[in-house]
Amino acid sequence: MKLIIQLAMTASFALGSQAFAQSSAATPKASIFGTPASTAEVERTIEILPTTRWINVTRFETVRLAIRDGNETKYVIWRFDTLSFTPFDLSQAIPSLGARSIKVFVGASHLDMS
Repeated sequence: MKLIIQLAMTASFALGSQAFAQSSAATPKASIFGTPASTAEVERTIEILPTTRWINVTRFETVRLAIRDGNETKYVIWRFDTLSFTPFDLSQAIPSLGARSIKVFVGASHLDMS
């Protein structure tokens, strides 16, 4: 009887673990550099020119990045819900920027003070 109970418990654990792994794989992981966001969440717009070398943001801030490239402007909405305050290159968060090197400096939010 003990063997049957152990087998049943092992089987239910294995099935539960498999279901959890599948549901986790279907959910995109948040980046350590932040996450894409919706237009409704935008707090401000930062214009990024070809001469821009850095930007300052606040942790948990949602920003519309107006990325100018010649006569074109590409918009990206990004929430800087970062895991740390360590500066990083924006292309790590948004690979579509390509080779442009724009350093992101993340400041503390009022939410960090609580």
